[in-house]
Order: sequence, then structure tokens, then C-alpha cells
Amino acid sequence: MPRSGTMKSSEVRPPASTTSRRLVVPQMSDAIVDPPLAQYPKHTGAFGRLIETASQAQTTLASMKPYADDLKLVTDEELVILSQVRGFAKLMIVQEAIAAEVARRNIAASLRVEQAIDRNLAALGEVRTSLDKVRTATETSSAATVTALSQVHQSLDLLRIATDSWSRWLTRLTIAVMVFTAALLVVAIVQVTR
Repeated sequence: MPRSGTMKSSEVRPPASTTSRRLVVPQMSDAIVDPPLAQYPKHTGAFGRLIETASQAQTTLASMKPYADDLKLVTDEELVILSQVRGFAKLMIVQEAIAAEVARRNIAASLRVEQAIDRNLAALGEVRTSLDKVRTATETSSAATVTALSQVHQSLDLLRIATDSWSRWLTRLTIAVMVFTAALLVVAIVQVTR
């Protein structure tokens, strides 16, 4: 699948939150580290000093900059094609520049993968936190359920004791009523027979 080759140098830098647990490629930020030379105001001082070592530096830079800019804009498929063309035709851009662009894109892709891994690790941390919360809630709920079941058990025991107590009292009352009824019957019979 072809991808757009347009990429700013700021996309190559790792985010500030990236940890150093993996190999970190030293990157230069977009901010100019040292003051630019007057001849090359849009570039770092280091770039200006290096380009000055070339013969006809201003002309070389002016002629190569459009090609370098175009090279950043080609798609990945076109970049592969350009890397193969050198064997068949002469290009105005050197093979090393194509290789450097391939390397830049590989570094950018590696950094995006690293950022994705960091996001996945953060998401896994959030999942773990959520699972810990669910576990804690489940344990709390289980403890509450055990307490409630214990209270129900105690209530059933009290009800059983109360039922036994009421049953004994009812049995005694029934016996007393029967004895009283028998006594009344005996008294009634005695009075009738007299």
C-alpha cells in the first residue's frame, strides 16, 4: 500500500513522554541549536559550516534543495523505483540521498511504532487498573454477601428458637386448656348428678 512521502521533520522526533527503555536515536529538534550563518539563514550553523566545505556551496545548495524537497514528497513506491533507476539512467540526485530518505522514513516509522507500543502499554495499564477495580469491587461485594448471609443465618436461628419457644408455649396452653376443659366437664357432671 503506497503511503504519502510527505513528512515533516517534527514527525520524526519521539514524544517527550517516550521512555528510554528502547534504543533511542539521537534527534535534532526543529529549534535551531546554534545561530545560522548569514549565507544560510534557514539552516543550522552546523549545516552552514558543512556546506561551506563544498566547492561552490551556494550554487550546490540552490541546485540540490529542490531535488531534496521533491525527494521528501515522493511516495514509498516511487522511492523504491528511484533507487532502482540508477542502474539504467543518470539521476540529478545521488543514490546516497535516496538511501538517506529511505533511512529517514524508516526512523520515522520506527518512532511511530514505538509511540504505538507506548500507547498500547498505557492502555494495558488502564486495563489492569480497571481489572484491579473490578477485583476490589467483587471482593467487597463478596464480603458484603457473606455478611448478609451470616445475618440471614442468625435471623433463621432466632426464628427457629422463637418458633420452638412458641411451639412449647402453645403446647402447654393446649394442655392447660384441655385440663381446664376436663375440670369444667367434671364439675358440670358433678353438679348435674347431684
